[in-house]
Amino acid sequence: MNGRAQPVRVHRCDTFCTRLRGMLGSGYPHRHDAWYLHRCRAVHTFLLARAIDVVFCDERGEVLRVCAPLPARHWACCRGADQVWEFFAGEARRWQLQPGQRLDCRALP
Repeated sequence: MNGRAQPVRVHRCDTFCTRLRGMLGSGYPHRHDAWYLHRCRAVHTFLLARAIDVVFCDERGEVLRVCAPLPARHWACCRGADQVWEFFAGEARRWQLQPGQRLDCRALP
């Protein structure tokens, strides 16, 4: 390996059906995958077998809430959120995501 970080592959979910499905149907996420749910303020993990990391952001991309990890068969919401990011469990901690930061897919490792 050359020591360079592998870029994150972002799956954009911007319709009702794609937001509803999110990670479902794509198997368990790979550590270099992220799901971006636009115009969304609540997510669930009812049909997932494992926990995931969930990050709620406002319309500017400012992190409002981090649910890391969000266990399987749970749900979370965030008032004021406009977008939600779903990641492989442990990625929010690895990237040190915290409320007040700005999350931009171009800034992800």
